[in-house]
Amino acid sequence: MKTHRRIAYNLLVICLLLLHFTVFVVPRAHARLNVPGPDDIDYGTNPPGSTYGPFTEKAEMFQNFLDLANANPDLVTVQVIGQGYPKPGISVGWDMVVFLVGNPNGGRVLWDSLMHGNEDDGVEVLFAIYSWLLTSGHPRAQRILARNYVAFFPMVDWRWERTNYNTATCPCSGTTGSDGGEWGVNIARDFAIGNEQSCPDNWAPDIPPGPYTQPETQACVNFWNDFRNHPNGWIYVNLHCGATSPRSGRGELASTIVNTLRPPIHNELFESSPSWNIGTSGGAHASRDAVANYGARGGFIIELESGWRHTASRYESMTSGEAYREMLSFFAAQCEAVEVAEAEGSLTVSIQGSGSTVPSVGTHTYPFGTVVTLQTTESPGWNFSRWVIDGVTVYSPTYGLTITGNHSACAHVSPLNTIVITSKGTIG
Repeated sequence: MKTHRRIAYNLLVICLLLLHFTVFVVPRAHARLNVPGPDDIDYGTNPPGSTYGPFTEKAEMFQNFLDLANANPDLVTVQVIGQGYPKPGISVGWDMVVFLVGNPNGGRVLWDSLMHGNEDDGVEVLFAIYSWLLTSGHPRAQRILARNYVAFFPMVDWRWERTNYNTATCPCSGTTGSDGGEWGVNIARDFAIGNEQSCPDNWAPDIPPGPYTQPETQACVNFWNDFRNHPNGWIYVNLHCGATSPRSGRGELASTIVNTLRPPIHNELFESSPSWNIGTSGGAHASRDAVANYGARGGFIIELESGWRHTASRYESMTSGEAYREMLSFFAAQCEAVEVAEAEGSLTVSIQGSGSTVPSVGTHTYPFGTVVTLQTTESPGWNFSRWVIDGVTVYSPTYGLTITGNHSACAHVSPLNTIVITSKGTIG
């Protein structure tokens, strides 16, 4: 019996030592999302005369967005804002998911793609910017994370079938079925601004004619109403591509962004001058113009390339070449136009048990973007157990927390003669 007790005691000591020197991070969990898998979207037949084909399927691109969100739980919030029109045979449409990045009190910028359902190259560019913001460590990216709240909306319309290839009687004339679905609609046209009218003869039978009757447009409007609630206002961009209408914007901030802020930012990022001239006029565009009704200080439609042709060189341009560079400096200029210059957040530190913390117990104020190193010093006879930071458990005595809002951190320490069984079954 003594031998067994000695073995058990030794195992306990080893576990305690391993716990003290090993880092376990429990990532923020996301509720299960109702999104399509790799085989759930039928891309159908390419439109006549088109060589269109997505570079990366929507389901895979969405997973890329989600993976980066899970890797950066302090900086990214995943929000479901509605469901799209369901596929035949299912009762609920796929989730419409927005990725909110940065400081919730910062100036607000929203970029979307797949407003029409088939601008997959826009999703590629959107992900390239999202990835740069979260992984580059560039001073401009850190500034945006500290001073802005950016909404990336990669999949407004999941369905390849619901695009702008409608019946010949619609303003966006085409051939029913040539784009893979009987109820082919252009979601953007349901905003019914100017000549961008809805196609009532192509609506699904259970949806009345527009405007604002499609579930996707209703979800967008509800989100706009919530997202725009900031004193610095907000800016909107639809990453449209494949057509020949101008790259254009409207609103009070359009000329400021294009003519003043963007060139020095482009030079900061790439040591060169921008080559695209993103103008402040152009033909009507439904979602771009509709946001003016919801308090946007600027609304833009961006044509990445003309034509519907997808080539290897075009892909390179959009994800790392010229088109990407132009979009990245444009994005950064938008963020600066509405940023919160002197944003601050708080960190409230507490401890359960006997010991001290760095920072000390209490509430502290820091500029957004500050990385605060959390540390503990246990009293004799006590051992560090875990931090609970904004509801997330971190099994490391030292942790770097980026200030992006108001945070809380509680250090838990336990007497050495106490055995604590955690939810993971670890002895601490």
